Formats: sequence, structure tokens, C-alpha cells
Amino acid sequence: MKFLSVVLLIACVIYGYFNIPPYLQKRHDHYWAAPLAAHLEKQTKGVLRTGKPNEPDEANFFWILFYLNKAEVAGEDLSNLVGNASTEAELGDSLTSLIKDTLLANYAAAKKMRLFEDTTNVVKLEQGEPALVKLAGWEEMKVAVGQVISPSLAPEAANSLPNLLIMPTLVRDAQNDLVTNALLERANTLESAGVIKRESVERIKALKADEPKR
Repeated sequence: MKFLSVVLLIACVIYGYFNIPPYLQKRHDHYWAAPLAAHLEKQTKGVLRTGKPNEPDEANFFWILFYLNKAEVAGEDLSNLVGNASTEAELGDSLTSLIKDTLLANYAAAKKMRLFEDTTNVVKLEQGEPALVKLAGWEEMKVAVGQVISPSLAPEAANSLPNLLIMPTLVRDAQNDLVTNALLERANTLESAGVIKRESVERIKALKADEPKR
């Protein structure tokens, strides 16, 4: 009888573990998504920095990377997390997909630069400060947030997440307005998601057309 009770108890625990009530799962998802949603809104709805409209909000971007790492360490599925946060921020399907791809790619780049292997770095990112690269050949160089499309070409995307990339400061400082085929393709993608205006795409196309003449 005692053995049967133990078996039943174990069965109940296993059932409960694999069959979490929907409302508990919803609360869990909201717990993780809500803080991220607030930070996504700051860099997806065309909000330019006061006094520095051509620069991205690096502090907010660094915090997002910190939070993704915190979530991953806790065992959260980052794709689901970003999706849930985007839904809470009411960003729409096309923008949500773009943000998810962008953030996961940036997080992968941050891991490649080994930003999360140092506790001091993690604290810096949480506080919105640039961490130091630990990758061989780039050691101790600060990271920065670069832009795929220059604000001189698409000023409205200067602080938009789908247009931002994490990179060493040296690489960020070497960026220019050269229009490549990849950049033009990205511009069309951003325009389709409502991140940049059609006139910006036309400006980029015109610059691309003029390049052979220069």
C-alpha cells in the first residue's frame, strides 16, 4: 500500500510538471516578457534620442543583451521570450519577426565576443554601460552599437532595433555610407516592416546608382 502511494505521488508530480495549467504558464511568460517589452518599445517605435537623434540608445540596447543572457541562464527559450515581449509591446507580426531575428543575431554576436564570461561585463551591461570584448585579438576593447543604415540615409531608423548591431568600438568608428547590395536589401526589408520611409529607400537607391560614377 505504501509503495502504491509513492508511485501515485510520483505520477502526480510528473503529470503536474509536464501539464502546467495554462494560467500559470501565462503568468510565467508575462513575468519574463514584461520587463523586456518596455525596453523594446523604447527602440522600435521611432523614438529618437533627445539631443542625440542620430545616435542609438546604447544603454537600452546593452540592457536588452543583459536580459537575454539572464533569461537564457534561467532556462528560458529566447525566441519565445522575444516573441512574447513583442506581443506585449504590440509591435505587430512583421516587426516582431524582424526584431526576433535581429536580437537573436546580436545576442549570438555578443556571445561570440565572450561578453558574458566575465561577471564585471554582465554588471556593466545591466547598468547600460559598454562591456569589454574578451575574444582573442580584440581583448579589452569596448563594445558599441553600430547602425546597418547610416542616419544620414535613414534618420528615422537611427535608434530602431532592427537597424542596430553590436560590435567592437573600432569597427563602429570605421562605418561609412557605402551602399552595398546587402544594405539595399536590408533597406527594403526595413521599409516593408515600417521601420524606414520609402523616401529613405529611394535615397539609398540613388546613392547606389551614383557610386560607379564616383
